[in-house]
Amino acid sequence: MEIETPQTLTFQEEMSWLKKEIKRRGYYRKQPGRMVAERLSFFLVQLLGIGGYWLTDHLSVKVVAVLLLTAGVLGGAAHTHTASHQGLFRSRWLNNLTVFLGYPFQIGLSATHWWNKHIVIHHPNPNIHGVDEDIDFMPYFALTQEDLKKVSGIRRVWYQWQWLIFPASLSLTFANMQLAGWKHLLPVLFDKQHRKPIHWLDLASLVGHYTCFIILPSLFLPVFDVLLFYVIWLLLTGFGAYGLLAPGHFPAEASVFTAEAVEDNVYLQQLATTVNFRAGWLGNWFCCGLNYQIEHHLFPGVSHQFYPAINKLLRPVCQHHGYPHQTLGWGEALWKSYLAIVRPKPVYTDLKAALP
Repeated sequence: MEIETPQTLTFQEEMSWLKKEIKRRGYYRKQPGRMVAERLSFFLVQLLGIGGYWLTDHLSVKVVAVLLLTAGVLGGAAHTHTASHQGLFRSRWLNNLTVFLGYPFQIGLSATHWWNKHIVIHHPNPNIHGVDEDIDFMPYFALTQEDLKKVSGIRRVWYQWQWLIFPASLSLTFANMQLAGWKHLLPVLFDKQHRKPIHWLDLASLVGHYTCFIILPSLFLPVFDVLLFYVIWLLLTGFGAYGLLAPGHFPAEASVFTAEAVEDNVYLQQLATTVNFRAGWLGNWFCCGLNYQIEHHLFPGVSHQFYPAINKLLRPVCQHHGYPHQTLGWGEALWKSYLAIVRPKPVYTDLKAALP
């Protein structure tokens, strides 16, 4: 059911009214039982993948098993993403515990790095050139025309042909995320002025990850086989992570702006730099709200199960005021994310350029 509001309200006033309506309908409430059940379902898929891989010698079964493992890991990571926004439980420490179990322990990604990169930097500044690290692939790849302007000569030639090597490089997406986490965490641990107990907990969780997934299995299985299994999982997870994260901000429909362009309209900034993608019922379970990036960016503390309902309320408001609210097919969004490498996107200096 859509809401009715006075026609004389500005977009900002109607958004304020919409926030109150969302709260009135109970969309800020938490459903811990459902969240625990979702997390267990991902864990079960992951266990099926691990067991299927090690308990058979049939290549076809191993292939299916490692795909199941990757799906379980990625689903759990998407679920942890909601926890990092305090969206799973009412208790802050339960959400944070879920993050430490889901990121550093389960997938080897520093939790403190994630909070800094995603919560502190990305969410207030999505697709802001020079600020949002998620759209900065330099010096390896150029995602914007402004990046291209900075290079010349042989490097310019490389970027003209970057689209050929980019698909293969996606396998390293998650390995690069892990490495970036270590680069963030280690300097802080050596800095007495800035390190906190949470950084030591982050380190302990990371050590636990490699202990459980590499060291302990190597006591019972050939070391080479264990390392090969981990590398295969890491590479497949790289492709999967890109498939989950890129469609929300990489297509041309998700514009890139300078920091100065977005100073006066936070709502339009989020709407203009973000797109949704359709995933179907199974994809909705797997993505845990990552396919509703618009609603997530505007209401990050809401549990992901409420995003479809909020979408039905928000979209008419945007259409009424002529604000962008864009949805692509998942395959379409992935293809357009790749086209951003083929034809790097412009960087706008005027936020009004995003209006339809």
